[in-house]
Amino acid sequence: MTEPTVLVIEVTLPPAAVTAHNKGHWRAKAQAIKTYRETFASLSDLMMMRRHGAIGFKVRIHHEWFLAKTPPEEKLGANCPDVLKRYRPADEGNAIQSLKPVIDGIVDAGLLIDDRAAFVEWGNYVRHGTQKEHGGRHCVVLRLEVLTDQPVMPKPKRVKRVAE
Repeated sequence: MTEPTVLVIEVTLPPAAVTAHNKGHWRAKAQAIKTYRETFASLSDLMMMRRHGAIGFKVRIHHEWFLAKTPPEEKLGANCPDVLKRYRPADEGNAIQSLKPVIDGIVDAGLLIDDRAAFVEWGNYVRHGTQKEHGGRHCVVLRLEVLTDQPVMPKPKRVKRVAE
């Protein structure tokens, strides 16, 4: 039996504005999500991975969260401006929700065909919240496991017929 193909992508912790629990103005949240999404759509690492086209199989996404404070959060503490604060989810549901812009960016980059359940399933969630666990790291490590036994075909695009 062959080892599964696994692509590893390390991303920054999501901005605090990306969470569903954000009580700020919708426009500020939308801008934060757009910026976070576009960051991953243009990553050169993703562009290199997709040189052979989008992955034609279902993908299981494992996500490992390293929740150390970023240097501005560490230095400024409670006085850290909201734009510099990073989100640290308390549970798996919130973690998946806050990674939605990242997955959308990976789809935009052309590495994945789509992010619907037919193409993506969520794997293990690991949270490193203590100093001993995270060792000072503040990032999310995504492991995209290609499920070669589950090929997927995108739905053909509908073509509008013009009446002659």
